[in-house]
Amino acid sequence: MNGRIEDHDTDAGTGRVDRHIDNQYQSLAWVHEADSGMHTRAQVYHNRLTIQEDANFGLVSTAFGLSPAAVALAFPGQTDEAIIINEKNYSERYDAEFEQSFPLFDTSQWVWGFGARLDRVRSPAFLDRQDTIDTEDFRLFANLEHKVEKLTVNAGFLLSHNDLVQESLSRRLGLSYAFSQQHHLRAAATTAYRTPSLLEENQMLVLRFSDGEKISDLLISEGDLKSAKVEEYDIAYKGFWYGGAMDVELRKFKRRLDNLVDSRRDSISTVRIRNDDNQLQQNGVDFIVNANFAEFGRVSVNYARTHFDYEKLRDDTGVRDSIREGYPEYQYGAQWSKRWVDWFESSATYRYMPETNWLGGDRIERFARFDLRLAWLLKHADNDYTVELIGQNLGDDYAVFDTQNVFEPRVFLRLSASLY
Repeated sequence: MNGRIEDHDTDAGTGRVDRHIDNQYQSLAWVHEADSGMHTRAQVYHNRLTIQEDANFGLVSTAFGLSPAAVALAFPGQTDEAIIINEKNYSERYDAEFEQSFPLFDTSQWVWGFGARLDRVRSPAFLDRQDTIDTEDFRLFANLEHKVEKLTVNAGFLLSHNDLVQESLSRRLGLSYAFSQQHHLRAAATTAYRTPSLLEENQMLVLRFSDGEKISDLLISEGDLKSAKVEEYDIAYKGFWYGGAMDVELRKFKRRLDNLVDSRRDSISTVRIRNDDNQLQQNGVDFIVNANFAEFGRVSVNYARTHFDYEKLRDDTGVRDSIREGYPEYQYGAQWSKRWVDWFESSATYRYMPETNWLGGDRIERFARFDLRLAWLLKHADNDYTVELIGQNLGDDYAVFDTQNVFEPRVFLRLSASLY
């Protein structure tokens, strides 16, 4: 069982937001390897996220730019009181999956499996209802890899059925050609579907007086949202250099997104309406370089850049932020690791993200994150034990996706054991 508890205290308009987050997750897997090469895996997973949110958004008059008299006139019988939200929200997921892989003759590998998932949400603040809503998802998947001399063909599908959008069929076809043991070229075409979340489908963010009378809608969903369709085509080169001490992977891709979920501004009010009538087309490049140095250790460097060809937005007012700003234009990072002796190793990770106005979130300032890990590897009676000292975000605070989701520097100790 794993878990995490966080507390956040941040500004919200003229008031403050106190947020207590409790995240717990458990995972149990069973794996069996047969002499025939058959690999069988079964896994169950559970996650529960609980958020206690106490928010004070200031007086109604201040929040909406009105005088106290105008508030009394617009809402007979009401006074200019503070807008306060004191709610406990939670989301929960149960997931079970079975997967089996085995060789077919000497040139093919077959993988198949099935799974089921239950998602459950209760959020009076974001759904404007006190009950719990849920959705079920069932999936069947398979993948076949076949080799013919220097050519490898990879084809797979995922058939999904859920309560929100019924059936969807995702599929992928990939080709890989080995010019030699050191140089490979691959290409792939993918069509995939993303099901709207329970929050996106049912969102009803409403401000109310303390007696329950509605002040204003802020963000509501149109409902009956369709699955977002993602079509992607990519071609990539992978090469091994200097006797395998360095490998380089360079990829060029083109991606189209249809039925993209976003929110538009209503033409006669300030409410934002979540809808799925949006499109976006991207193309970009990314690369990864990995190198092993005898004395220095292993170094990995990565970089990605995305260009937006076009976007199509639905907005009754014609006034809105661009969807393309909801994705980072570029990002890069680096990682270093070294095994000093048999019982001690260390690693460091750096990541840079530019300023991004996240789709569905907030405008987040650029940030650079640095992590450090020191690990002691111990063995006793044929069992393995690891003691890790981990420092994450060893710099300034930064926000992820929205301004209230603040990630602070932290240092912790982690113990793990592998018993045989």
